Amino acid sequence: MPMDYSKLNNSELREKLKELSQENAKLKEEFVHSKAVGAEDNISIPDLGSLTVNEGNIQNNDDVSFASIFNLDEIQKLQNDFAKRIGVASIISLPDGTPITKPSNFTRLCNDIIRNTEIGKRNCYHSDAEMGSYNPKGATCQPCLSGGLLDAGARITVGDKHLANWLIGQVREPSVSDDKLLEYADLIGADKDEYKSALSEISIIPKEEFEKIADILFLFANVLSEIALKLFNQKQLNMQLAKSKDSLQEAKQIIEEHRKRLQVIFETTDDLIVFLSLDDEVVWANRAAIEAINKEDIDTITGDKYALFWVECQKKSDIFASSIKKVKQSKKANTGQIRINCNQHWLVDTFPIFENEDLVGIVEIVKDITKRVAKDKAFHDAERKMSSLFLASPTSILLINADNTIIDVNPMTCKLLGYDLEDLRGKNSRMIYNSDEEYAYVSRERIRQIEKNATASLETVLLSNDFRLIPVIQSATLIDDNNPAKGMVITVLDISDRKNAEEKLIISELMLREAQKLAKVGHFTLNLIEKKWHSSDTLDDIAGIDKSFDKTLESWLSIIHDDDRDVVNSYLINEVIGKKLYFDMQYRIITLDSKREKWVHTLGKLKFNNKYEPIRMVGTIQDITVQKKNEIALINAKNRAIKSENYIQGIFDIAPIGIGVIQDKVFKEINKGLCKITGYSKDELLNQPVKMLYETEEEYNAASQDRTYKHITDISTIVVETKWKRKNGNTVNVIISYTFLDSEDPAKGFIFSVQDITERKRYEDQLKTTYALLERGTIIRFIWKNEKGWPVEYVTNNVKEVFGYEAPKFHQPSFKYADLIHPDDLATVEAEAEAIAHTDVNAYEHQPYRIITKNGDVKWVKEMNILSRDENGQIVHFEGLVFDVSSQKQFEVDIIEAKQKAEESDRLKSAFLANMSHEIRTPMNSIMGFTNLLMSEHVEPEATAKFLSIIEQSGNRMLSILNDLIDISKIESGQVTVSYEDTNLKELIDFINNLFLPEIKQKGLELFYNLDIENDYETIHTDKEKLYAIISNLVKNAIKYSDKGKIEVHCKMEESYYHFYVKDEGIGIAIDKQEDVFLRFIQEDAEDTRAKQGAGLGLAITKAMH
Repeated sequence: MPMDYSKLNNSELREKLKELSQENAKLKEEFVHSKAVGAEDNISIPDLGSLTVNEGNIQNNDDVSFASIFNLDEIQKLQNDFAKRIGVASIISLPDGTPITKPSNFTRLCNDIIRNTEIGKRNCYHSDAEMGSYNPKGATCQPCLSGGLLDAGARITVGDKHLANWLIGQVREPSVSDDKLLEYADLIGADKDEYKSALSEISIIPKEEFEKIADILFLFANVLSEIALKLFNQKQLNMQLAKSKDSLQEAKQIIEEHRKRLQVIFETTDDLIVFLSLDDEVVWANRAAIEAINKEDIDTITGDKYALFWVECQKKSDIFASSIKKVKQSKKANTGQIRINCNQHWLVDTFPIFENEDLVGIVEIVKDITKRVAKDKAFHDAERKMSSLFLASPTSILLINADNTIIDVNPMTCKLLGYDLEDLRGKNSRMIYNSDEEYAYVSRERIRQIEKNATASLETVLLSNDFRLIPVIQSATLIDDNNPAKGMVITVLDISDRKNAEEKLIISELMLREAQKLAKVGHFTLNLIEKKWHSSDTLDDIAGIDKSFDKTLESWLSIIHDDDRDVVNSYLINEVIGKKLYFDMQYRIITLDSKREKWVHTLGKLKFNNKYEPIRMVGTIQDITVQKKNEIALINAKNRAIKSENYIQGIFDIAPIGIGVIQDKVFKEINKGLCKITGYSKDELLNQPVKMLYETEEEYNAASQDRTYKHITDISTIVVETKWKRKNGNTVNVIISYTFLDSEDPAKGFIFSVQDITERKRYEDQLKTTYALLERGTIIRFIWKNEKGWPVEYVTNNVKEVFGYEAPKFHQPSFKYADLIHPDDLATVEAEAEAIAHTDVNAYEHQPYRIITKNGDVKWVKEMNILSRDENGQIVHFEGLVFDVSSQKQFEVDIIEAKQKAEESDRLKSAFLANMSHEIRTPMNSIMGFTNLLMSEHVEPEATAKFLSIIEQSGNRMLSILNDLIDISKIESGQVTVSYEDTNLKELIDFINNLFLPEIKQKGLELFYNLDIENDYETIHTDKEKLYAIISNLVKNAIKYSDKGKIEVHCKMEESYYHFYVKDEGIGIAIDKQEDVFLRFIQEDAEDTRAKQGAGLGLAITKAMH
């Protein structure tokens, strides 16, 4: 530490100056040794021995600075010489990084580029300040915060005061790549090409060699620190010697001033002062003494005997005076109370007067102590009151002596600690503390605070008789300020309730600070001693952890994103714990359950023990993933909006529809499309009232009322169809889409788009579906990046009307526009965009393509785009308007489908006629043929029976076909009626079984049925005939296509429905034919139709009745 010479006399100052000279000689020897050390590493060391002290005075330690001690010209020369010989850049700065000297051997990268940017300069100063941090082991080596180059620094001090940092560096390690260093160019906002060019000029030095140079720097900084201390002490010594020359004269002046002050004091004091000779005669008395005995001046009492003054205490006065004469030293006299003019006085002090060691007289002082006697009485009264307060106090009070022995305690202390009075009185207070360390700390800290502030107050923990730990606040003061040995009074406040509430209060405070931003917040407590933490269920949900997760500090760090983990750990250890700060940081985590990346915001507050050491941290963690992504998206959107203003205006101008902004019922912005529709120029429309385009006031009011009404019904985009009057007087039909600037206040105006629908009106019947959608549709503005998948840079808020997604969804990094395009159309859209990219076209119209909305619907859209290119002609992004043309496309599809249905209907009609012709003609031919045979005269009886059987079968077949035709005709004409009646399902199935049993046996098949229904539910209310027709058609179809095996008929209840099904082991139905068999005149195997016979109507009827 710099030495204080103000207390040394002249001889001591001269001796100290001699010591400094000897120390300077020894320091020069150290310089020679430092050169030798540098020589071993082939490093030339500049000479430090020639440094001289700077001119000027330093009044005290606060005035000392680097410039006040050293000659900066000499230091600059020394720095230049050091940088040149070592081959690195060098500079000396203040502790905060501000330069003191001029740069030596600085590179172009650092001097002309990095330090010429605001961020780079600030980071350089911050980095230089960090490298001057206290490090007794050597210089601090680390990459610069602005450029990543390797730097080193060491602090220069004078005693314990940090004066400056000596810095070297601006070199790069061989292992650090250009790409890594070029990242700093983006960080500080420097030109990357210029940065890269300057980077190639940087010297490459292995870190081990650079650390050797840093060791020399550390040695030099320490030597400069020693020189600074010696120079500082020398300057202080010189200043003190100069001051001592005037000290004698000042002493004389001081003595004279003291004499005058004493004279004033004697004359103005109320004490009685009397100077006596050895013969007890009055030599001199002050004004108060003269007035006390009713004399006029000193001459009237000079020579009088002293005893004449104090008749009541003459004997005691004589005894004291004799004693003074014998021992020749002061005596404190106590002659009892005496009265002068009815006042009480007390003779207090008697002092001898010496001249050349001979006693020549006596001074006696009498004080008026009337008030003091009264105060003493009041004190004793107060003491009695305090004793009562001590016993009745609701606060615990202890009296302890200087060796911490308990003198006394009040009843409340006994109650708090659970002891009897006799258990505590006379015992050492160590018994009420939990450990020797806590006892020693409290005893030491109490004394320290009392010595400094006269009182002490500190938190501690007391140990009760039943071993409970009680947090308390102790307040202490001395019983007698003038006699610490008498001990002290200690009051004890139990703060258990406060401690219990404190952590809740901390968490509450942290949550209140974030109250307006909270979406999802959990709280935690981190034990810094055990490295373990506890958390709320909400925090566990945020991190994706369960109850089995081992909650240690290491396990929490493992959840943090790899890129953020070291930063968070360093911040916790160095900033929060190291500097005892609040924890306030945003970082990413990877959830343990779903491995999702989340952004969280952690707020924490440290709690300390009695030694002000952090022992735990409590706080909150908030999931801010959505907020963070929205912030990033908002920043990007704002930047894009600024950069793309011209492009947006281009889209605005080339749009084939009218677009504009209306405020206060006048046009504030319009495009060329609007001018084309109205026939007015832009200048003729701007700032003109909107009603100028309406033929009548009524039409204008109707359109305005329509807007207002639709707004009240909460429609975000409002479509109004009306008529406008062109400049030439013609009328145009227009459809206007409005989006209000402020949805809460339509009066603030709106953005609108206008389409001329005059032509559409002429063809409204043909295009009604298409344009009806356009009347309700919106125009969506997009900006797409020219990257894979076309990420969306910007989209208007009305995108939800068509795509189903909110606008913020499109800004998420993982959300690509290409993912919305129908897979069957994506290749075509990509090819079209790729083809445009290789042309000079800057505006084009996409062919319509399909998109898939959020709820899975397919819509057709159409784009009108302009391209933004860079200086090389490469597309930077696409900007365009997207229209929903689903209605138009659906209209086209409907026409095609109608045509196909008509063709299909015609084909089915032909097939039906052909099929019916065959199906009816076949049994009819059979009937007619065998009837003719029966009418012949030569038919045998056996043949007659056979022929009649064939005629009967053919008749039944024809009847079945005709019944099916009648049924299908009724179904198609809507003449089918439903007749409900109670139907027993068991009886119905039995009837069907018996009906088909002969045919079953004839084909060698088996028929089974299973009615899995409780008896109470066998009868249902339904159309019995139609249910019979459905089941019998299914059984008939199974018999027809089964040549062997079995047929099963099942019925069971499923929830509130009856489930019927027929199962067979026939030829089966191909998967691609399963829908077709329910069509009219269709059989599964067309080639087998003739073999199986039938019109193919059975299953069609069954489906129609279902």
